Amino acid sequence: MSPSQREIRTYITASKEVHELKSLIKIVSDLEEKKLAECFKHIEEKKLTAIRRLFDAPKPDKHGILKALIDPNDDWPICKGATGIRVCLEVLKGKMTLLLISNLDASVMEEVTRLAQIYKWYLDAKRPFEVVWLPVTDRSVKQVDCAKHQLSLVHLVSLMPWYFVYDHRSIKPWVIKFIKEVWHFEEATLLVTFDVDGRVVHHNALHMMWIWGDLAFPFTLQNEEILWATQIWTLELIVDDTDPKLRHKAKDGIICLYGGGSLECIRQFTSAMKRVVHDAVPLHMIYAGSNELHGLKRITTTITQENLSGCWSEEKIRSFWVRLYRMQRSILHHIGTVTKFPIFQEVMAMMNTSCDNELWAVITCASSMKLLKSRGKKIVKCLSKLDAMKKKISHPTDFISTLEKEIGLVEGNKHSEVTLSLPMLSGKSQPTILCKDCQLPMKIQTMFQCREYDLMIKH
Repeated sequence: MSPSQREIRTYITASKEVHELKSLIKIVSDLEEKKLAECFKHIEEKKLTAIRRLFDAPKPDKHGILKALIDPNDDWPICKGATGIRVCLEVLKGKMTLLLISNLDASVMEEVTRLAQIYKWYLDAKRPFEVVWLPVTDRSVKQVDCAKHQLSLVHLVSLMPWYFVYDHRSIKPWVIKFIKEVWHFEEATLLVTFDVDGRVVHHNALHMMWIWGDLAFPFTLQNEEILWATQIWTLELIVDDTDPKLRHKAKDGIICLYGGGSLECIRQFTSAMKRVVHDAVPLHMIYAGSNELHGLKRITTTITQENLSGCWSEEKIRSFWVRLYRMQRSILHHIGTVTKFPIFQEVMAMMNTSCDNELWAVITCASSMKLLKSRGKKIVKCLSKLDAMKKKISHPTDFISTLEKEIGLVEGNKHSEVTLSLPMLSGKSQPTILCKDCQLPMKIQTMFQCREYDLMIKH
């Protein structure tokens, strides 16, 4: 064998040995990574169990719970508002504590701004509670995105008059897992309420605080249920501060909020309403769209140009439907008693108007309110019959009672086509809903909807 052949053979042998060594190293490395992953998983499970035990204790320790959630190793884990002054958890002792849990999306800014207003109202009323923001961030993001996250973090903190976690990186993976598994945190912001003794009395009080304002205190499920059980269907409830002037107009005439439907249906409806009411009493018609915002600009522009009725701005329309969305979510917290609330069907009916783009109308005068929800052709048909009767309308209540009676005659004893679209409730079974006509349990069906649609309504 020549020297060159021996060199080649030696090289091949060495290459094989290097390859085998690399393969062996990879096998060992994979085994080590697997064992390491198993160790981390075991640690996470133990920590998760420990946190669950803190919550399940007969006498929960609020200080211990918050320390475990925020940072067990830091004695000064939270800061006060935009001042950045670090404080210990003792400042929360003896006070109801609301844990605000969110990501860093731009949409959170609106919720924080609104919550800050409500928070200041409660401070003025000297309500003994505090808020702590616990941001949930994605640790897998790239370095460029980390810089964006930091900017979002700084901006959100500047809007907060309450406490926030000093270092969001101190929130452990098992804490985030607990929040997602137990409180069902996904993308929507949560406001978890602890009473003074450390018991969780509401898994998300954000919606009730947004809807009820100062009446929401003390932010418990029990208080929320009482509020819904006694609430009636009023203009003030669904409009709130979307259009404050509208409530005053209701005192001297007829208010008609309407939406949905095609432009042709809107033309027929508004024309029929004007013919029937004529100049007998003031008529204030406002187009409020639907919870499907697609094509809204074209419709509102046409309504304004043709002077069909008044029309809310896109911002007000979105605010109106966000409020209804929050009402729906607030009601569905009480899954076992939801059908006992008189307002349940009305809220669900309003939220479902975009399913087939049907025209809807809410008509009121002073303290009276009727939800006249039917296909656009039926409403127009009823108004046309009233127009043909040439009945003189001397008072707003005359019109509402007459129209309600006419709709009842048109529909007769027919079983209406009732469809209620409810969101899937994480960790809960769907409620048994009784049909408003026959009082029999409604059939449950599955509907799939794009995630972007839900995000558009919430944000």
